[in-house]
Amino acid sequence: MEVAKVKTLKPQRLLMFELLRPYGFSELVVIELLQALDKQSGTSFYSNSHRITIDRKSLILSPVVTENQQLAFIHINDQTVNILQHKLSMSFTDEPYFERGSERAFVDADKLIFPLVLRTWQSGDKFIPLGMKFFKKLSDFFIDNKIPLVEKGSIPILINGNGEVIWLGGMRQDERYKVTPSTKKVAIFSLK
Repeated sequence: MEVAKVKTLKPQRLLMFELLRPYGFSELVVIELLQALDKQSGTSFYSNSHRITIDRKSLILSPVVTENQQLAFIHINDQTVNILQHKLSMSFTDEPYFERGSERAFVDADKLIFPLVLRTWQSGDKFIPLGMKFFKKLSDFFIDNKIPLVEKGSIPILINGNGEVIWLGGMRQDERYKVTPSTKKVAIFSLK
């Protein structure tokens, strides 16, 4: 929903309350939201089940994710793992093989330290984007790629056992884990 359209609603408070009531927002929270429309991007308001965030020129409504849904461990024998609304599949091949695309990552399996962790973004996360030579903070990567604030928290991030980022699920792989001519075994991660 665009902030500019919200500002034109008449009667504004009543209509916004009726729009947000099915998501559990109280009248007081709606009033606070309307007063904050011109404040800094990133301001969020919560109900028991949802969050509404002022993101640049839009209001973004999203379900609140509980902590236990934000973390999953992947062991060497696992074939699939679920996190948030995503399903991650893992398979292996002895062929030094890879394809371009964002829905799958082709990783040098010998560099993996199990268990791997599939989780959401945390402040301070950094990686070396595929094709680059230097570290980049994930927060800067998200800004550069114009990822809305609310979506940052729903992007699954694959972490090696040593704490290094392997793959931003559906977005970009880390340069350190790419398949090279010397790769003997490839781990293929698919996101659905």
